[in-house]
Amino acid sequence: MRLDSRRMPLDPKSSLQYQLGYVYQMTSIYISALLFFAVDSTTLSMIMFGCAQLEIIINKLEKVGS
Repeated sequence: MRLDSRRMPLDPKSSLQYQLGYVYQMTSIYISALLFFAVDSTTLSMIMFGCAQLEIIINKLEKVGS
């Protein structure tokens, strides 16, 4: 199936709207990837912080018991 035989709302070869839409989509994908990375990094940091806090509590409880 050729590109000419498909029905597209905009001409991808010469349309300014197509180019603007493409840039908008690529920018949105890039920002989404950064946001997902930020959320994942924050989650990992909170898990590491929680583990460190638990280790501190365990050490303090061991000192109280001895």
